[in-house]
Amino acid sequence: MHMHETVLFRCDAGPEVGSGHLYRCCTLAAEIVRQGGRSLMLGPAMEACPAEFAHVFSEWKQCSFEDETADAVRTCEFAGLHQVNKLVLDDYRISDDYQQILKQNDLHWLQFDGTGQKNLWADWVVNAMPGTTADLYADKLKNSRPRLLLGPNYALLRPDFAKHALPDSVQQRAGRVFVFAGGGDDKKVLTLLLGSFLSMGDSLTICAVSTSTNPGLSDSLNWIHHNGMGKVELHIDAQDMPALMRSCAMAFVSAGTVTYEINCTGLPMVLFSMADNQIAQALAWAESTGAKYLGDYRQLTVAAIQGAVSELLVNLDTPVKRLVDGQGARRIVQELMEFSA
Repeated sequence: MHMHETVLFRCDAGPEVGSGHLYRCCTLAAEIVRQGGRSLMLGPAMEACPAEFAHVFSEWKQCSFEDETADAVRTCEFAGLHQVNKLVLDDYRISDDYQQILKQNDLHWLQFDGTGQKNLWADWVVNAMPGTTADLYADKLKNSRPRLLLGPNYALLRPDFAKHALPDSVQQRAGRVFVFAGGGDDKKVLTLLLGSFLSMGDSLTICAVSTSTNPGLSDSLNWIHHNGMGKVELHIDAQDMPALMRSCAMAFVSAGTVTYEINCTGLPMVLFSMADNQIAQALAWAESTGAKYLGDYRQLTVAAIQGAVSELLVNLDTPVKRLVDGQGARRIVQELMEFSA
């Protein structure tokens, strides 16, 4: 990254949208800074920023995504104020009208997209979903020369995942299940999973992760206090996710950005979707790696959960097909560096 390059990020986080968008933006921003650039953020309250990324942004301005036109205008004004012409947009609510306002202001941007369902005027489109090809965007790209950054090579993981890809020894991990029901509202899924696991007997211990923005967190803490039987660790706003994952034998998670981290770590995983934009990704992991997808979170049953865990326990010796190497941030920054307007 040229020393004078500055990139503006626009994303959100919270109970409804979760934390995955913010995490991948922070990861990309950190790599930009590492290579000599600057990163600015228009996003959620700075308290949402993971501590490990607190130093990354030269400026952080809090703004909520309410009126789309006003948000686009504000983004352009902020970019103009800081003489920035490169943006990163990570919000699935960004529509044609929003993008047209950016184009009218001669801005260039990278946009994350997981569906291929809407028109895109971006200069770079990132979709790290396994199996994604350019065909998905055949009639959606409105820019004359967009760069398509597709597949798990462009998955954004914190650097510590690439450093520690291999799990702890089998003996240390035996019977430990990594559990994550998303970075937003877990909609009581976490306690359903915990109850299902613990009723299988004494062979399982649970390493569960949640966030302080989860409205159901106090209920989960209360449930664990009364029913956990000393078999449940609950990590809130966990700082060392790679170590937690490597300490487990399998993962049972929502099909968001955490799936890329788990695949990089080499754990077998069972998936469920907490939002519609996770369905295609869950199906892609199932197709490409054999991960088991149990459907929408509202369809989860104790029998299905226990059946999936039992199946994994029997097949733990089967190697996981690792598609993610943890170098996605470096590759994307290289693409940003090579661009000339």
